[in-house]
Amino acid sequence: MRRLFRSVTLLLLGAACAFGAQQSLSPANANDYVNRGVIKFNSGDYEGAIADYNTALTLNPRLPEAYVNRGNVRKVKGDISGAIADYDMAIGIDPSKAQAFYNRGDARQAAGDLDGALEDYNKAIALDSNLALAYANRGLIWFSKGKASEALADVNKALSLDPRLAGAYHNRGVIKYARGDAGGALVDFDKALSLDPKLAMAYNDRGLIKQDRGDLKSALEDFDKAIKLNPRLTVAYNNRGHARQEKGDYDKAIEDFNKAIELDPRLALAYANRGLAYLSKGRELDAQKDFETATMIDPTMKDALNQRIKEVRQQRLRKTR
Repeated sequence: MRRLFRSVTLLLLGAACAFGAQQSLSPANANDYVNRGVIKFNSGDYEGAIADYNTALTLNPRLPEAYVNRGNVRKVKGDISGAIADYDMAIGIDPSKAQAFYNRGDARQAAGDLDGALEDYNKAIALDSNLALAYANRGLIWFSKGKASEALADVNKALSLDPRLAGAYHNRGVIKYARGDAGGALVDFDKALSLDPKLAMAYNDRGLIKQDRGDLKSALEDFDKAIKLNPRLTVAYNNRGHARQEKGDYDKAIEDFNKAIELDPRLALAYANRGLAYLSKGRELDAQKDFETATMIDPTMKDALNQRIKEVRQQRLRKTR
């Protein structure tokens, strides 16, 4: 029952590296502007990069590299539709570039268009069977469609092509955890963190396994690290609150659930968990309000939540005897 009120996280690995990277401080042609744009993009100067890609396209409107790279900048800035439009242009000019299909798939996946993303990843892989990122992200789509075996096969393929993809190890760990292989998941989360010690989601998900094993101290340490690295990682607050709740620290748990709800007012799990914490403290009216909100957002949790409410009431009854 415990797992129903916590959250694992999957990591979309992002756009492929940009085309071009040769330094050209004094551009003489469209390709030079593309290359300087890449340098600016890599240094975080997104507006400067877009300006250079725009100039490149003014000089050569049929330069697919400029569209792909401008699309990458737009995606980073949150302009998903603009990014997709740029990738469309690149593909229309040259449909042989695997990166363009991969990057459009990545943008479509971020926008929630899983079927469109799947088509793009399939095309990218058909054009370049060694494009590890395409396998990694296609695996996420299979997993979201309930096809865990296909997901695992794709992530394994990605890691065989690029063993240093920390995000792919993390995602494989999530898949293994969902299939009941907690030991294998733990190995993958550890590997992901050895490659990228700043991968907040890996700490969050490793914390779940430690909590399952009864090591609340280590679990809380992992949730703390996840939140320190990404103070906006909503699920980490929910999961830390759940661990604190299990420890009996209801006030701190409620603080975490409050923060999770502040970050995502539609997170049904946080309302359910806060309600259970209120119930443990005897705050019946507050608890009932949260239970109603949780089941309004996610009606599918009603049976599981009712069971947890029953368990908490029984625990309180035993304490009063």
